[in-house]
Amino acid sequence: MIGKSKGLNVSRPANLPKYANMGLGGIAGAGKTHFLGTVGKENKVLILDTEGGTATYNSESFLNDPNHTDDIDVISFDDITNVAELVRRVEEPLDYVIQTKNKDGYTLVAVDSLTEFQERFLSLHVATDKRQSYGALREALYGIVQKARAAACHTIFTARLKATHDEVLNREVVRFEVSPGVYSVISGLFDVIAFLDLQRKGLGDRAKTIRVLDPTHSLRTPGKDRYGIGIVENPSFTDVLKVIADKGGN
Repeated sequence: MIGKSKGLNVSRPANLPKYANMGLGGIAGAGKTHFLGTVGKENKVLILDTEGGTATYNSESFLNDPNHTDDIDVISFDDITNVAELVRRVEEPLDYVIQTKNKDGYTLVAVDSLTEFQERFLSLHVATDKRQSYGALREALYGIVQKARAAACHTIFTARLKATHDEVLNREVVRFEVSPGVYSVISGLFDVIAFLDLQRKGLGDRAKTIRVLDPTHSLRTPGKDRYGIGIVENPSFTDVLKVIADKGGN
C-alpha cells in the first residue's frame, strides 16, 4: 500500500489502459498483417503500410476468416524520398486521431512494420557516422510509440523477428528485428508484447498448421502480458478485444 504524504505529489497506481498498445512479432508469413484485420465486421482499422503487404486483405484465407473486417483504410509509403516525410507519414495519422479524439471511429491503428520502417529510415538518413542515424531512429520511434499511447484507439506495431545473443543473459533470445537501442527504448512502452508463430498440430495426415499468439514471457522470447491474454490458438484481434474490454480501465 502506498502511504499518504504531506510533502509529495503522489497518486495511486494507474489502471490498465482502456486502449492497448501492442508490439507483435513474427516471421514473414506468420500472419501478422492478417491478424491486424480481424477486428470483426462492425469495427474499423487503419493500416500504416510500410511493407506493402495489405494485398492479403483480398486473399481467400482472409475473406473466409469469420472475424475479418471489411472496413480497412490503408496509408501507403510507396513515394517516400526522405526521412522527414517517412516520419511525418506515420505521425500525421496518429496526430489526427489524437486531435479529433478518433472521430472516424477506428478500433485499431497499426504500423506494419517497425522492421521495414527502420530499414527505410536508415537508408534515407544522411550522416557521417552511422551511430547518428541509429540515434535519430531511436528518437523518432520513441516519439511515434508515445503518440500511439495517447490515441483513443488500440494500436499495434508489427515487426519481423531475429535471434540474437544477449550479452547480459548470456543466451540466445528472439526479439523484434530492430536495433537493440530502439528495442530497449520502445519495448517498455508496450502494454503487450506478443509473438505470432505457426505450429503443426496432430499426427500424420491429420496434422494441420495453426497460428499461435503467445504473449507470455520466457527466457528465449521476452513477451509481456499486462492484460492476461494468454496463449491463443488461431487468434483474431477480437479475442484480444474481449480480454481488454474486461480488464482495461477497470
